[in-house]
Amino acid sequence: MVSGIGPEDKLQSLGIPVIAALSGVGANFSDQPGFGIGYPVNVSKQHQLYSNATYAAEAQETFVQNQTGPLTAFGSNYIAWEHFPESTYANLSSAARAELSNFPADWPDIQYILSGVGIVSNMTGNYIAVGVNLMKATSRGCLTINSTDTAVNPVVDVNWLATSTDQQVAVTGVRRARVFADSFGVISGPEVLPGPSVQSYADILAYIKEAAGPSHHVVGTCKMGKPQDPGAVVDTQCRVLGGIFGLRVVDASTMPLLPPGQPMATVYMLAEKFAVNILSGSSMETAYCIGYFTPGGSLWSRTRTALVSSHDKIMLLLLLLLFQQEVV
Repeated sequence: MVSGIGPEDKLQSLGIPVIAALSGVGANFSDQPGFGIGYPVNVSKQHQLYSNATYAAEAQETFVQNQTGPLTAFGSNYIAWEHFPESTYANLSSAARAELSNFPADWPDIQYILSGVGIVSNMTGNYIAVGVNLMKATSRGCLTINSTDTAVNPVVDVNWLATSTDQQVAVTGVRRARVFADSFGVISGPEVLPGPSVQSYADILAYIKEAAGPSHHVVGTCKMGKPQDPGAVVDTQCRVLGGIFGLRVVDASTMPLLPPGQPMATVYMLAEKFAVNILSGSSMETAYCIGYFTPGGSLWSRTRTALVSSHDKIMLLLLLLLFQQEVV
């Protein structure tokens, strides 16, 4: 946006010359919001790293000396997915079922993350947590700027749980996670988060809205699409639309939909595919521009009529590796 590519009204309000009026820049913000439930258990878990100084010291020593013990395991030990059974779908509204039917039939509704770390607190004992993430989120947020200074953080509206469909799926996810947890055979006491008193739809939804956090899987703010799509920012070759010549965006922001699960492999695939296309000259313009911000904050760029030198190819590969985060 600070370079002049984005929603025309926003750019003009900040006095930025409009190079390309693309309303989709920063729009279509999509993530997989998550929240969780917690229980005490009758087995030793990594939660003691927070609450038991002796346990934590022994774990550190074991790791340093032998590279074994609880510090060798990631806190989120297992991940599972569920496509709700038909009996569960029947409890959703007809509008929610219709909206969810727009997703591919094999996409799960919920991702469950089993965490041996449990609840981040100093409560003594052993606890586990069951995280719940929406895999078919229908709410969309946005990202924009309020300054021409790139050192100023962007303004992000995640807009989670804005649709009735997301709310119903989230509440159903908590209820299903409770059934899931009851089957573990290690629960040693009442639920501690959100607690056994939180049972009604309204109470569960209120808890979810308070507890929801990011999966850090944001996509969509430079959406790939057809040129006639008013929300599209890049075409199917990741070339920026709006009459811009020689500029591509190759990262997660170009994904119009967020696939279920972890998007890392998809991002790797995008980077590899389009790096090969660019270096081979496939579907490539006859001119291009390479640019980046120097440590001092100034923009360095160069434009050439052909990608021919080894230096240029190395620079392009380095940029693809360095710019793994979405830039507005």
